Amino acid sequence: MEKNKVYGKEGELKATLEDATDLVNFLRDSYGCLFIGSLTQSFAYQFLPGLVSMESVKVLASQKGKPLLVRVQCGHGSRWISTCEVWGETPEPELIERMWEIYEHAGCGFAPSPSSIGAKSMYKVWDITHSRKHTAPSLACEVFLHANSTGSPVWYPGIGHYNTIQYMDMRAAFLKHYIIHPDGTAVRVIDGYVEGLATYFVKCKVTVYNELALGPFPMKSKIGHKAKVVYPTLPGVYDDIYLWKEQVEDCERAGCSVQVSHGFGWKSFTSDNLPWARWAYALRATAPSKHVKEKSKGIGVSGIGHHGMKRERNYLVDESRSGPTDIPVLTEDGEALSYYVHSEVDNHSAYMVHWQKYTEMKCKQAMYHFALPYAIQGRLISIDFDAIMVLEGDDKHQYIRKYSVEDAACPPGSWLWQLLHNVEVIKDRTFSSDEMTRKPGVKKDVEPVY
Repeated sequence: MEKNKVYGKEGELKATLEDATDLVNFLRDSYGCLFIGSLTQSFAYQFLPGLVSMESVKVLASQKGKPLLVRVQCGHGSRWISTCEVWGETPEPELIERMWEIYEHAGCGFAPSPSSIGAKSMYKVWDITHSRKHTAPSLACEVFLHANSTGSPVWYPGIGHYNTIQYMDMRAAFLKHYIIHPDGTAVRVIDGYVEGLATYFVKCKVTVYNELALGPFPMKSKIGHKAKVVYPTLPGVYDDIYLWKEQVEDCERAGCSVQVSHGFGWKSFTSDNLPWARWAYALRATAPSKHVKEKSKGIGVSGIGHHGMKRERNYLVDESRSGPTDIPVLTEDGEALSYYVHSEVDNHSAYMVHWQKYTEMKCKQAMYHFALPYAIQGRLISIDFDAIMVLEGDDKHQYIRKYSVEDAACPPGSWLWQLLHNVEVIKDRTFSSDEMTRKPGVKKDVEPVY
């Protein structure tokens, strides 16, 4: 859709729409979906006020009120308006052809976002493999996991300029560790009693006796007014730490003592997610184009992330449907618009939050184990999610060179390396080099020729 005109796959004009009623009727009659560049700008002025006033329409939004997706209820089904922003796409005539290629390759039918395709594909694979049903965590366990889990590791102690750096990253880290998961009903851990549990997530007190080369446990901290996750290395007693069993064991191997308090645990594991992990990796490996390969990677990662969604959903509503705590949406100039951000809680869906959090922890643990020898040698410059930067050494040839012939066939979890030159490490998650640039929201790689 461009302005008020709807075009088909071949670029033919399908309809000219005047208002929100026309738009909803077109979606219902055509049994289709629309892709547009953005739900702001011209769309917002012509269609959004009418859509937010309709009972049959849900306009999904961010906490600040930025519209993301539109769902139109049609009987027992839904029609969607998806955006290029959600897909990381460019609004141009070739968009529909590219989207069609993605949907055909995934083979799961339509979904409005990459995470939705990931979720649909999981159900498809579970159905094919006749996977049994698994118990979702209780609401209390779910809240505990959300409130106390920490994200992926980001650690940049080596800020400065380097002529050459050895950059190493793990291939398909999330898929590598989306295989073994806690299973069954979550049981409460009280007074540190963890006997008989296969794994657990608990509040701890960690005592570090000697300075460590690399911290084995994450701790939430505040630097100024910003929350930050740090990995303590100095001797001391660290309270209010939340760890999985596997992280507790890493702490003990590093010479620390850990006192477990309370949390939740599971008595068994399941490997029922292995078939989907293989499907998701094959989706990426067999992609017919570079574009589909990039989107396939996003489908896998966001599909796993879908399990970790919180239950609150934000929608845009007009004043007649707004509540006393709903806030009006403001323009960049501070002008109040005619709709509000309304929050609803989804109490019907089952989320396997423990699977997503456990996968994230296993990735963090793999990073710790891989980076530790470099930290001991004094070569570690940074850790960033699934990649590290180290001072160049002869050991790189133990691993696969990025963009080499071997790179194309390496399995998930393989470590790949490349040399970066003229590197400026600026701050956390931000560096530049001749070969690549990294900063939040921007990724630029130059593929070398060997």
